[in-house]
Amino acid sequence: MTAYGESEQILVPMPDGTRRAYSILHLLGAGQSILSSRMGSGMPPIRILEQSGPLQNGETLLGFRYGARTIHIAISEKILCSLDMADRRFDLTDLLRPSRSFKDGQAPLPLIYRKWEPGGKLISGTDLVTTAGSAVVTSTTGRFVHYGMRVGSSFTITTGADAGTYVVETVHHDGRITLETALAGTATGVQWTYYSEPSVRDLYCILQLGPAFDLGQVSKFGYVEALRLVAQDPFWYGADQTQDWDTDDDEWDALTFDFGEPGVADADAGAAFDSPATDSTWWFANNYVSSSISIPYWGHEGAVPVITITGPANDMVMGNTALDTQISFVYGVADGEVVTIDTFNLTATNGDGDDLFMYLTGDVSGFIISPDAANNRVNTLAVVYSGAGVNSNVSITWRNRYDSV
Repeated sequence: MTAYGESEQILVPMPDGTRRAYSILHLLGAGQSILSSRMGSGMPPIRILEQSGPLQNGETLLGFRYGARTIHIAISEKILCSLDMADRRFDLTDLLRPSRSFKDGQAPLPLIYRKWEPGGKLISGTDLVTTAGSAVVTSTTGRFVHYGMRVGSSFTITTGADAGTYVVETVHHDGRITLETALAGTATGVQWTYYSEPSVRDLYCILQLGPAFDLGQVSKFGYVEALRLVAQDPFWYGADQTQDWDTDDDEWDALTFDFGEPGVADADAGAAFDSPATDSTWWFANNYVSSSISIPYWGHEGAVPVITITGPANDMVMGNTALDTQISFVYGVADGEVVTIDTFNLTATNGDGDDLFMYLTGDVSGFIISPDAANNRVNTLAVVYSGAGVNSNVSITWRNRYDSV
């Protein structure tokens, strides 16, 4: 735990498709660079959409769009040797050149401007849900990923039978974590605390201007360069978050049947696993599966998830009931086949690279996890499909999207 964030960084594309991180304060490893200024990290440009009829006074509001964001940073470095200065000019230009991001026949791989939000703040709440025998705890207001919680962080339960400090084993998303120790009691409204850690915010951008290396008085002792970075996607992105619906999860209760139960028609009867740890249910009836989960979302703008389906699974439907939106995949995923649906880039492919986008219907371009799902920011995601087997699995990953840092 620290009260300070890590250095701001630029992650530069490498020839093998990875990115290498460089601290802006020590961009070339010389130890003499200074980040003199940064501009443009607040809200991106906003364009209001409106229209006006020929006899209308004023205008009618239709909506809005965010425009591309421009980041300006100024870097200065003290260099007394003209030979070192010549090397630095070459190295800095080589590091930031746009040709690193644009390769023939490949999708662009932008630079990443990485900003670290500081840690060290005491976070607390009174809404923790615990389950006897389970290490998974849930809080609608926990904001665990938003505040940089990670594996190995300390988490303190301050009231109840399980009061004590625990080590975090897994951070699933902003509302759910797994501790290294299973808890003894089932309870709601439990008080908790933890200290925030430095949390990542990523901006995907391309160098548009600089370095120019114009000669001036300062060139006798080094350089001062202004760099202009343009982000066509204007949002800052937080760390990856996941939700996994897996029938093999050891947190599930025993299988129960409702055949012959009062008020349950035979046609509707089946079997169910209940998971108190995730507040979720799997229903089985003729290999038909239905499950739902609650996810609190703490970004500024809606997150666009990547959905992964592991077969067997037929005709998967995922809906966000809080927003009344859904996405349907009318396709039979074979046993062992893995299909990835990217709702940001609007693609659907399997492990063989087959294009399966034609099988997607519904709110494909508008399926999000939203901060406006409810007054408490909780999204309820429901998954339904048929043809289930022991290997069936559905998971989603997403990153919080922020307007500013």
